[in-house]
Amino acid sequence: MTVATAHQQDFRPASMFASQKDFANAAFAELNSRLAPAKLANNELNGTHVSAWLNQNARDVAPKTVAELADLLERAVKDTVYDGRLIWDVKPKTLQGPNKSAKQISAAESEEQFGKWQKDAEAKDKHDKEQKAAEKRIAALIAAFTPTRNGRLDYPLIEKTNARHRGWFESAKKDGKDLVKVEEQIRQDQQITYDRVERSSWNL
Repeated sequence: MTVATAHQQDFRPASMFASQKDFANAAFAELNSRLAPAKLANNELNGTHVSAWLNQNARDVAPKTVAELADLLERAVKDTVYDGRLIWDVKPKTLQGPNKSAKQISAAESEEQFGKWQKDAEAKDKHDKEQKAAEKRIAALIAAFTPTRNGRLDYPLIEKTNARHRGWFESAKKDGKDLVKVEEQIRQDQQITYDRVERSSWNL
C-alpha cells in the first residue's frame, strides 16, 4: 500500500537564482508538483496567458520565494483553465478546460511580459522598503530636534516645529507621497530653524 506524502514547498529565495528565468522555471516546476498527476506544458503560449493574468491581477505583488511565485502561478492556472486557453502535457481530472488552438506567441514576447511583471514587482518592493526606512528616519529627526536658547531647550519652539513636521509627514503618508522628499524637507527646515535661533542668540 502506498501512502501519499504531503508536498514539500520550495522556499528558496529569489535572490539565490542567477536570473529571473531560472527563478520562474523553479516556480513552474513547483507548480507542476502541486498539480500532479496533471502536468502543464512549459511552452510560450501558456507563459503568455499566465503572464497576462499576473500583470492584471498581481502587478503589486513581489514574490520572494519559489513557493510564493508558485502560489501566484497556481492562482493564474485555476483562473485561466476554464477559458480553455492552457495546453497540458497531462490533462487534469478537475479544473479541466478544452485545449483550444490559439495564436502562438514567441518565446521572446512571453519572457518579456513575465520579465516586465517581475521588474515592476521588484521596483514596488524596493520603493516600499525605501518609504519604511524614510519613515523611521523622519521619526528620529523629529525626536532629535532640540534647539536651545541661553543654554536651555526652547520647548515652545520644539513643540511648534515638531507639530508642523508631523503634519507634513502625516499628510504625505495619507496622500501616498514620497517620504524621502518629506524627510529632506524636514531636515532643511530644521536646519533653517537652528540657524535662526543661533543668529537670534548673537543679538542678545
